[in-house]
Order: sequence, then C-alpha cells, then structure tokens
Amino acid sequence: MSVPHDSFYRVAIKGLHVKDGKVLLGLDGGIGWDKTVWDLPGGGLNFGESFDEGLRREVREETRMEIMHIADMPSYVWTYQGENFYGFDSFSVLLLAYRFEIPSFDTFTATDECLDLKFFSKEEMMALPNLKEQAKKFVELYNPLSHKV
Repeated sequence: MSVPHDSFYRVAIKGLHVKDGKVLLGLDGGIGWDKTVWDLPGGGLNFGESFDEGLRREVREETRMEIMHIADMPSYVWTYQGENFYGFDSFSVLLLAYRFEIPSFDTFTATDECLDLKFFSKEEMMALPNLKEQAKKFVELYNPLSHKV
C-alpha cells in the first residue's frame, strides 16, 4: 500500500530562551529563501536523533553556542503548512519549542544560518515585517506570563 507524501510531517525542534518576558530570535541568513528572517533557534530533527540532541546540534550549527539545559517537555507545539520550498509544492511541519538555557552569549559567532541574535517582546515579534512564516503561529501562542522566573 502506498502512502501519499502529504500525509507526512517534518519535525522541527525550536529553542525557547526567555529573558524578562522577551524571546530570543535569530536572524536567519536566508538559506532556501530570498530574504533574511527572524526565527526561533533550531531546525529539522534528523532521523534517529532525540529532541535534546537535535536542539543542541541546531543551536551549535547556527550560533556556535552550547546549550546548558533543555526542558524535559516542550512549552509550545504547533503545525505549519508551507509551499514551494526545496522542490516541494507543499509540506507540513510539526514544531516543538523547548525552553533552554545558555550559560553565556559571549561565545555567539554569526554564521550563514544566524547573522544576529536579539530578544523581542510579543508585541515586537508581532510587528516584525520579516518574521519567518512558521514562527507567526508561535507568537500567537506565546504567553509571557507563563515564563516568569
């Protein structure tokens, strides 16, 4: 029995680092699309990788930083339906955002995948003209009051 390709989801692991109610976003260098966009750190989970391994790898690849701690459970889960990307007419992504901590931002090194890092409030994220499409659903879901320390 064959299963249509549109019944599969790509799984993406995103990192959620919150400071004073503001969320850390990275400025993606535009690999695979025409412009730079702000997005949560993280990316696609590789086959056989745990969520922890995937997030650590993605943050290391994007920022050259090492994660100190990752929450056991995701804080946010959402889906995204995209079009015309990497040769696919359409694709579906299941995104899981895990809280994580980084001991120091001093080791941040800009890469093609992350040109800059900045903290944004929910209102600031909503106003970003170049917020990555799949991150817009996260911003709708994000509740800063849930992340007070």
